Amino acid sequence: MNDLITNLIDQLEAEIRSFYSVSTGEVNAVDHLLSFEQAVEMKKNLNPNTSAVIAQKSMVNEELFIGIYLSPDIMESLASHSPMQLLNNQNLNSYTVLVEELSHFHLIIHRSLNQNPISQLELEWQGEVDKLLFSAIRLREQCGEAHYLHLARKLYDEAKIISENTERYWDATRYAARLWYDLITYQDGIDDPGNSKTLRLILGELYELPWQAKLDKIVNAKRVA
Repeated sequence: MNDLITNLIDQLEAEIRSFYSVSTGEVNAVDHLLSFEQAVEMKKNLNPNTSAVIAQKSMVNEELFIGIYLSPDIMESLASHSPMQLLNNQNLNSYTVLVEELSHFHLIIHRSLNQNPISQLELEWQGEVDKLLFSAIRLREQCGEAHYLHLARKLYDEAKIISENTERYWDATRYAARLWYDLITYQDGIDDPGNSKTLRLILGELYELPWQAKLDKIVNAKRVA
């Protein structure tokens, strides 16, 4: 494992935990990275070019087995063009794929530890929200501007989804875009995403809610705070 990628995962993981104030015990993502051979044992039809979080519960003791598979092209892109040095159009896709998988990983573990259910749509929605959030944090650090609107257009308006579950992914993208566009338009005090009390309050509350309550908040995003 390339040290640059390991450090990137560790830093992003720490940011996710800090932003949402979640504890996932002693679980660290780098310890759960899977080779394709390991991943395909858990998910037989896995496409080697598609990154994924794979989770299974034991039928015997309900112990959770979870791992992250990152495709070779994503690994190569992250190693060759570190987004921690400069996030740009060249590495934005690979960076947001990593953010999304870490988002899935920690939300699954968080809900499992608290014995709360989670739907696939909610999981995908959280990933879409976090892609913009942690990209905005990077850009704010690197160039002094979060570029929310540019990111929203790039990640949501220009999104291309190729999947067997196209409808679910489009719903997740649509709801994430609805939330972010309302936040960008109506909320003050979110220009520094990593340190915004307003943004942390809004997204932190949504993180803990069950999906239907979350959806109600999304639809009325201007009144979330």
